[in-house]
Amino acid sequence: TADTLFRGDFRTNVAEWAPDVTWRNGVLRVEHERSQVITEPGAKSEWDLAFSPAVNLAMDLEIGAGVAELDFSGLSLTRLSLKTGASDLTARFDEPNPARMDDWTVEAGAASLRIEGIGNAGPERMTVRGGVGNVALDFGGAWPASSQVDITGGSGSFTLWIPEDVGARVEIEGGLSSVEVEGLTRSGGAYVNQAYGQAETELLIRIRVGIGAVRLISTGE
Repeated sequence: TADTLFRGDFRTNVAEWAPDVTWRNGVLRVEHERSQVITEPGAKSEWDLAFSPAVNLAMDLEIGAGVAELDFSGLSLTRLSLKTGASDLTARFDEPNPARMDDWTVEAGAASLRIEGIGNAGPERMTVRGGVGNVALDFGGAWPASSQVDITGGSGSFTLWIPEDVGARVEIEGGLSSVEVEGLTRSGGAYVNQAYGQAETELLIRIRVGIGAVRLISTGE
């Protein structure tokens, strides 16, 4: 309900994975200590968390190995930090963010990461750091204003879906990276879509990769 800040359901059969939930000075922490337990067949740790849509939230999420589905739809997020290790993770914004998000930071290690509806989150700035995994970013949604996105990576791959009704300029730097483009054109040292220079809302996306792969796809809404 709207008057309940947080609800959590936890299921685990490993004692060291029991979560610690604290509230102090306006900060809610839900965590468990780093464990040296070697995962055995049948070991499980499942968290189901829900937060109030009526409160502006700044979230710091750190997820290690595992599978996670993060649905931020309806939440009022002013800042978001997401760090993940060797995980399979999906995050989504199916509705416009009621709050103004100043900053969104993503750090992905050897992860398979997919984020959908970034435009609904509407970050003023977004920073994505990828390692050796696969990162898929869907920039669709109701962008409230223009935004700057900085993406860096090593040997992983990045796939970006860019809505055709938002002006976009994509600058790519990298030594041995491969680039595949669908629906954008080369303009000087960058790739732009047809709405660039004409749309009220624009995205400036800067990508710096080592030997990774980049795929840019223009999509209709």
